[in-house]
Amino acid sequence: EGENLTPTPEATVDLLLDEHFPGSLREEAQQRNFSPTDVRNDELDQPEVSFITNSKVATAIASFGNFKAAGPDEIQPIILKHMGGKALYRLTRIFKACIILGYVPKCWREAKVIFIPKEGKKDYSQVRSFRPITLSSFLHKTLERIIVWFLDETVFPDNPISDRQHAFRKGYGTETALSSLVYEVEKALSENMYALGVFL
Repeated sequence: EGENLTPTPEATVDLLLDEHFPGSLREEAQQRNFSPTDVRNDELDQPEVSFITNSKVATAIASFGNFKAAGPDEIQPIILKHMGGKALYRLTRIFKACIILGYVPKCWREAKVIFIPKEGKKDYSQVRSFRPITLSSFLHKTLERIIVWFLDETVFPDNPISDRQHAFRKGYGTETALSSLVYEVEKALSENMYALGVFL
């Protein structure tokens, strides 16, 4: 079976990436460059970004566990929690500029992917015996959380997310998605009907 093993660690990583992220491009995408003059200070005070405040930024940062695994920037939440008032003010202004420009800094879009062995697998020489875990920047996660809170307050009350949406919802996740699926299958079986599943 030795001929089926990858010859180098780099080849192993390539195989894992090809299996778990098929079709992903390795080339560097063209980036839009911004200059400091693209956003004037007075623009950061417009009503459209008034939902991003020092208080909201601080609350979002406080919601993360202190020593959660960091992304490529190696900045853990404990570091952000000990920022001074001036740094918090500057970060709030950066977040507002991101919304105004419709732009997320390139370094926040980078992620560290770690492959974790799945429990109970008999053969760990198989690619599917590993699960990819993505670690991204907590600066980016902070901005994401503030946006979700804004949507929760303004958009979702009148346009609620479907009950079948399990990702990115409080109280929902993999377990509730599986429970919902099992319920539909068991219901069909108990009523002597068919259950059809489409997995994308």
